[in-house]
Amino acid sequence: MYVTNIQRFSLDDGPGIRTTVFLAGCNMRCLWCHNPENLKKVMRRRGVDDNGCEIELLNSRNISAHEIMETVLRDRRFYEKTGGGLTVSGGEPVCQLEGLKDLLKISRESGIGTAIETSLNYDYSDIEELFPYLDLVIADCKAVSEDVHIKCTGVSNKRILKNIKRLSDEHKRVWIRIPVVPGVNITPDEMRLIGDFLSDINVELIELLPYHKMGADKYRTWGMEYILDQATEPSESYMGMCYNILSGKCRNVIRQEDKNG
Repeated sequence: MYVTNIQRFSLDDGPGIRTTVFLAGCNMRCLWCHNPENLKKVMRRRGVDDNGCEIELLNSRNISAHEIMETVLRDRRFYEKTGGGLTVSGGEPVCQLEGLKDLLKISRESGIGTAIETSLNYDYSDIEELFPYLDLVIADCKAVSEDVHIKCTGVSNKRILKNIKRLSDEHKRVWIRIPVVPGVNITPDEMRLIGDFLSDINVELIELLPYHKMGADKYRTWGMEYILDQATEPSESYMGMCYNILSGKCRNVIRQEDKNG
């Protein structure tokens, strides 16, 4: 598996204390992505072309699932005390589907809880392969309007929204995250549309994530242009507006500061 980073003691990637494994490769190009080290176009890896996923070899290490688990298992006592575990992120972890499945399976067999952070931009049959080993799906809902989604990510959201709905219909454990980039993917009208869509969706948690520019320096490091240089981070009042709209339509809505504070 091609891994760009393993972050221990993470508090933002699922319940409890977690170890987050970042896999190389993605099939979207979100304007605000803060992990651009996963996005460079170097080569395609056989078996993922149907999803358009690209694997960056220059900035990643090829590590086996068993080697990754050696790091994950160091913190077993913290997972047990806090309800934490392993989260696999990216990029898009499903770009490395077979390796991801092996890693989740080993984690499950080791008694460690599992989660993935995913865009859901792939056929539902891919995530179905993970269900026997997967406790939690953390999925983004970046926009409901297709034109907004294409502008911000480079891809349609039709199968993403369809996959969110199906996960709900099948009563899977799901958290939804909504990145808030004022005037880029989120306006009051777009937030209302997201609320209308999610009001009929059965998810455990809906989290509003304020845009930040902490990843901008990475773009310069990798010789990439940072498109959102002129974008503004949302104010407290803007986040409050988003929260009020969404919580008026949906249950279990939180802001990132609510969870951390």
